[in-house]
Amino acid sequence: MKAKNIEEYFGTMLESVNQMHKDHLKTKKYSDHMALNDFYDDAAEAVDSIIECYQGIYGKVDIAGNALESTGDPIAYLENLKSYVYDSRADLIKEDDTELWSEIDNFLSLIDSTLYKLKEL
Repeated sequence: MKAKNIEEYFGTMLESVNQMHKDHLKTKKYSDHMALNDFYDDAAEAVDSIIECYQGIYGKVDIAGNALESTGDPIAYLENLKSYVYDSRADLIKEDDTELWSEIDNFLSLIDSTLYKLKEL
């Protein structure tokens, strides 16, 4: 699935912070609890940096929408989020906006790290 527009793209990223916070509160496994805690703590700052970088280049943008629904499984949700963020980027962000791509790469790296912790620890 790809984002319809930049507003939805950013809205979905922002909502991922809330979703992982909710999943963090529901988990029964300590390592999952901590992995999700780390995600929502770091993701809030990462998404803020992405949006501020974009607005520094293109000006203010209204953030609305959320393309992903929770499955109740944080691993499945994060895998869907990763695909969504990665697949939509090329359609919404110019390749020569390398600083913005870098910020998005940082967010993708956070997703990968969290997936590792949830699957392996």
